Amino acid sequence: MSNLEDTNVLETIATRFRRLRGDETFDANDVRTIWHRGPQRTELLTWENRNGALIKQEFSFAGLVLEYTPEQGIRTGIIPLSDQVTDTGQPRSTVIRMQSHPESTTLQKAAALLGLVPERDYYGQHLMEISNDWLVQNGHQPVAPAITSSENFNRAPVEPESTWRTITGFTQQRTDNTIPLPVIAIAGVVLGIILGLLVFQ
Repeated sequence: MSNLEDTNVLETIATRFRRLRGDETFDANDVRTIWHRGPQRTELLTWENRNGALIKQEFSFAGLVLEYTPEQGIRTGIIPLSDQVTDTGQPRSTVIRMQSHPESTTLQKAAALLGLVPERDYYGQHLMEISNDWLVQNGHQPVAPAITSSENFNRAPVEPESTWRTITGFTQQRTDNTIPLPVIAIAGVVLGIILGLLVFQ
């Protein structure tokens, strides 16, 4: 695949990559899971404790995997073709082949993809930054983000709770159970006429 084709694929994924609303409550160990997802089996799973410390991040895209833990730092791997169709929403650590040393190309692609995400939040920002840090420290070319904004440092979802985003990119507003004002007005007029007729009979 040429660099242009590669860039086009990453841009396509990035424009539809977003945080999904799932169960983000803390478990018995005071850890919660934040789930981001995009097309072509792209997933970012982040485990975070109540203090805001990131326990682990696992980013899979285009058959590649980038994993980060504070203890081991950055690792990269490959998802075998036979397992790329597996979609359980769970960590892929049991099926991926981790490499003995981080692969710079994987880190550059990961940083490029995350840097193209229009609504990148704290979790994507963090993984992009540590990928670039590793690249710089090991003599490789870092990838500057194509898009930056103040939202890059938000841990909470940007959208209000009434807005639910899906992987398709469509926005769906929750409908409130309120009666439209015109209906109330018409009902008031009808009720007034009925009462008037009863009074003057």
